[in-house]
Amino acid sequence: MPRSANETQALLRSTDNTVAAFLTFLAEEQVSARTAQLYLGHLGRFAAWLREQYQADLVDTTSHDLREYRALLAARQQPASVNAALAALQRFYGWARDTGRVKANPTAKLKPIASQPLAPQGFTSVERQRLRREAERAGPMADAIVTTILNTGVRVDELVRLTWADVTLLPRSGKAAIRKGKGDKA
Repeated sequence: MPRSANETQALLRSTDNTVAAFLTFLAEEQVSARTAQLYLGHLGRFAAWLREQYQADLVDTTSHDLREYRALLAARQQPASVNAALAALQRFYGWARDTGRVKANPTAKLKPIASQPLAPQGFTSVERQRLRREAERAGPMADAIVTTILNTGVRVDELVRLTWADVTLLPRSGKAAIRKGKGDKA
């Protein structure tokens, strides 16, 4: 959001009250006050950057400007924050195109930043050791199951499907044929 009331007023006065008209549109669409404030903040930051970089107004934005701004944000912020800013700009420029304030929507081909899925968290070495100790105390079957899962990375459902015919035990090693998912792929 713009940092002060003066910045907010300057933004509302800029581009022939386009932003003020957009805020009126958001109110008519019954967008929450918090969401409208977030949109105004994103628009204000983008407008300030655009003026500083190119001495241009919001209605003069090109798709190149938006890609450059997205890259700038991506270097500084998490994907979710960048995508929130892009969503606000997409909403604004979609409305601006629909109301004839811009000829074409410069965000039309702007893609969000891909968010990286969280990797599953593994056990710490202390947790692994505790699990091994408890499995050994529980008996040979629990010990074999825990040891197999920890040492091979086999999934529980794959381990459950194992039969003795799938397992080959040798004096100091062994192997198991693991069947995965649909179609029993080996």
